[in-house]
Amino acid sequence: MTKLHDVLQHPSIWRASDTYQRSACANQTQQTTASGFSQLDKELPHYGWPQNELSELLSPHWGMGELKLLSPALAQLSQQQRWIVWVSPPWQPYGPALLEEGVNLNNLLLIHTKSDKERLWTIEACLQSGACSLVLAWPRNVSPQHIKRLHLAARKGHAWCLLMRHSDYAKQPSPAPLRIMARMSNKHFEVRLLKRRGSWPSNWIRLPNKL
Repeated sequence: MTKLHDVLQHPSIWRASDTYQRSACANQTQQTTASGFSQLDKELPHYGWPQNELSELLSPHWGMGELKLLSPALAQLSQQQRWIVWVSPPWQPYGPALLEEGVNLNNLLLIHTKSDKERLWTIEACLQSGACSLVLAWPRNVSPQHIKRLHLAARKGHAWCLLMRHSDYAKQPSPAPLRIMARMSNKHFEVRLLKRRGSWPSNWIRLPNKL
């Protein structure tokens, strides 16, 4: 008589515990990059910025502190032998300021595009290449379908895709696993996690004035 143990080892047998174990292993090996702000890391899934998926940073305007927010992660990721790609930023990145934050400029790549189609193609191609640790992009028009494609490309290339979008888009649903709103409040830079895995939206988090 065949033993039950032998039957359960057959590849055609599915067990719920197998799915749980795979999920647990994935969570244990989830790689993140510390944000550099302990109060923010406590709120982020796996205590840091994701390395293999797409996120959105939403703001009413740019140049109010988002670069300082990202600088610790930029400094860490720029030590890898992979590119940090900036796709169509609204301003020219200032090299001396990045150097002061510890960013290795040799691994930064700046790409300007002429159209929305070209911009989305560039983002996806960079993510899929496997040669980039981060693709930082300012898309003008991006649909939920495009966001899904970019997320899959980020997973494939083991890269972090960060879309910088206007805060008006916070009212629209998005498949991005992580969505963060940024604002200035009484001369303080604040962020709020609008969407994150495994938890509800956060309260507003006030970050140090050094931003």
